[in-house]
Amino acid sequence: MANYANQKLDSAFYFFNRSEILSELEIDSLMITYNLVQTVVIQEVFGDYLGSEKNLIEALPYSQGDLRYQASAYNQLGISFKQLSNNEDSLYYYDKAWIFR
Repeated sequence: MANYANQKLDSAFYFFNRSEILSELEIDSLMITYNLVQTVVIQEVFGDYLGSEKNLIEALPYSQGDLRYQASAYNQLGISFKQLSNNEDSLYYYDKAWIFR
């Protein structure tokens, strides 16, 4: 968290990935989702929209049952598709995010 807050995004990305692995071992769905969504935000800062899309699709099954994480994941998908100039899919995911809010 400190790396993220201090804008040391490469270190934050590494630690979010490590935390995701530990969360998988502990079978902590919400923490897996949290870590994946945080890595997505970093990926989008660096323009890795395809990588962020992959991580978001991975995060969605873990986010079931938590409306905040579902809304966040769908919103980030909307951002990724918008940046990839796929406006139709972008609007679709923004609408899905709105439903969960």
